[in-house]
Amino acid sequence: MKIFIDPGHNYSGADTGAAGNGLREQDVSYFVGSYLTKYLSDAGFDVKCSRNKLADNVAATFNRSINYRYMQANEFKADYFISLHCDASADKDAKGAHVCVYSKNSTAERLASAVIKKLIPLGLDGRSEKIVERKNLGVLKHTNMPAILIEMGFITNPENANLMRSPEMIARAIFEGICEFTGIKTEKEYMSVNDTIALMSDRGIISDTEKWYNGTWNDDDFKWLLRKVGTYIADKM
Repeated sequence: MKIFIDPGHNYSGADTGAAGNGLREQDVSYFVGSYLTKYLSDAGFDVKCSRNKLADNVAATFNRSINYRYMQANEFKADYFISLHCDASADKDAKGAHVCVYSKNSTAERLASAVIKKLIPLGLDGRSEKIVERKNLGVLKHTNMPAILIEMGFITNPENANLMRSPEMIARAIFEGICEFTGIKTEKEYMSVNDTIALMSDRGIISDTEKWYNGTWNDDDFKWLLRKVGTYIADKM
């Protein structure tokens, strides 16, 4: 599955973002995008980014910057498009995340719903309308795939800005929303304890299974088991 990540705005020149509380939108979006790209790639998604370095400028003018982002996504033939932004307001009390979509009652709105559900518990509540229809945003209007634009809170709000200093937390929430929507597990499912004991017994690693099933093993047993497992793995390499 292909996902295109668009860390909003440019590092400098045309199409730079908002600023507040010592942060710049273009920097926050880049760092969240970097973590999100890593999380998605590690989970098996095929990911492409509009900005791969902090100092990247997508294009020299505002219009070209917008156009190049959706053109890259369309050329990549992405299944989903995720644009990352920060809101701003003259009212420092304005706070909260929301997600923009081109139209409601759509696949994009369902993806947006999954993402915003993960963002709100981080402390990004505050907006009455969590999913907003925007017909005038080029990256939503001209993409050939379901596209969402995430406003990750207000950079002008001290509490929201403080969270933006932990971009990995925001990225993780977005990642979990994407995974929930697409049905991809966010964590590897490990074998149960009993199944693991049965497997190790079957492979000849342990023999006294009752001790392990009943939890009556001690530290010496555990150290012995580690040595046995290490030896078993080394022999198989």
